[in-house]
Amino acid sequence: MLPLPSSLTLYAAAGTLVVGTIAGYKVADWKCEAAYAKALEQAQEQRERMQDALDEKSRDYEAARNQVDGLASSRRTDIRTIYRDVPAPPVSCAAPDSVIRVLESGVRRANAATTGKPFNDVSSTGQSTDPASGSGKSDMGKHTDSEVHGVLGETPTDD
Repeated sequence: MLPLPSSLTLYAAAGTLVVGTIAGYKVADWKCEAAYAKALEQAQEQRERMQDALDEKSRDYEAARNQVDGLASSRRTDIRTIYRDVPAPPVSCAAPDSVIRVLESGVRRANAATTGKPFNDVSSTGQSTDPASGSGKSDMGKHTDSEVHGVLGETPTDD
């Protein structure tokens, strides 16, 4: 065998070292990419499991909400049907003033709560505490049929 010059041997050794280093880094890069792909697959599987659990809870919630909505609408329909089918009581059966005050106070309180305005309560004598009402006399029982229906959010019908 022919002896190689020492500089050529050094170049060959350096070249082998560089090629080995590059190959080592390339193999390590492939391993990292494989580990990253595996982690992405696991994350996707976990996301799908969590989405399935969330979908199941959502279906349960929607079913319960539909059931409750059905009950609320049937109750509202029954109440309106009952009150529309019953004729109005005669004037001789009018409620006492104290009952009228309680009912009108409830209507005012409900309207105030709906609009977000503060509620001015009626005194025990039946006098309005609202300064816009004028004379300060009681206005109990002086509401027309259309005013009462307007407060309840209904329109009067001739059934």
